[in-house]
Amino acid sequence: MTAAEPVIFEPQGDPLDTYQLLLEQSGCSASALRPEALADPVPPDQPTLSLADILSKPQAFRALLQGVAVHQGSDTRTLASVLHQNLALQVIGPLVVELFLDGQTTLPEPSAIWLDLTDMSGQWHFERRGTKVGKEEFIEQVADQTRDWYRVFRKELGVSAGAYWSSTGLAFCAPYSALYKQAPPASLCRQATDWLQGFDCDAHRFIDWIPFSVDQQPCAIPQRRGCCQKYRLPEGAYCGTCGIYRKERLKSQGTPT
Repeated sequence: MTAAEPVIFEPQGDPLDTYQLLLEQSGCSASALRPEALADPVPPDQPTLSLADILSKPQAFRALLQGVAVHQGSDTRTLASVLHQNLALQVIGPLVVELFLDGQTTLPEPSAIWLDLTDMSGQWHFERRGTKVGKEEFIEQVADQTRDWYRVFRKELGVSAGAYWSSTGLAFCAPYSALYKQAPPASLCRQATDWLQGFDCDAHRFIDWIPFSVDQQPCAIPQRRGCCQKYRLPEGAYCGTCGIYRKERLKSQGTPT
């Protein structure tokens, strides 16, 4: 048994303001949460595949993935699903964190997002383009972008709706995930859920925030309702946010990863 979480006053209003209270309650500094991916990213030296290329020529990208899958002993759908998860967490996630810390950030620009497939799971790099925007424009524009990208990843590359939207939802909630074991669990779960509801897309349908305890340490974790398929890669493993294999993971690992 763990001690009941103390009742903490939460002001209602702008989620960026209430997040600052979470930061104070957790004892974390904004500088400690600032993503390394935002440290002056630059274009790659060698020609690579951009997200704009993938979105405009998905069949060519699918053919490329088929070749990679054969070489890796995997399959196209699994690779596409994991690559999308990496896209969400490595590009959108850091931008959302910056939005929470600074009140503004840039929008993801497909022509300035590049994929490096030399790593088995794929790595995404990006360059900032355009002016920074505030919360309302970011929410509207990024929701539109993810709905557009969904058509390609779902229909052309075979990524399931659950995998796509749960990965997207994790990216939207990146600022809250960063505080999963520092902030008061009930407050964090409530604020993260409310924030996710603000995006006009299906991401909120595939993420549940739940209070949890690890070694009597209260925390809060997001549980996805769609599998990213990462466990099917050679030497792959279940993600810490996996809801499908949650019981097996918790029994063997004892903590989210």
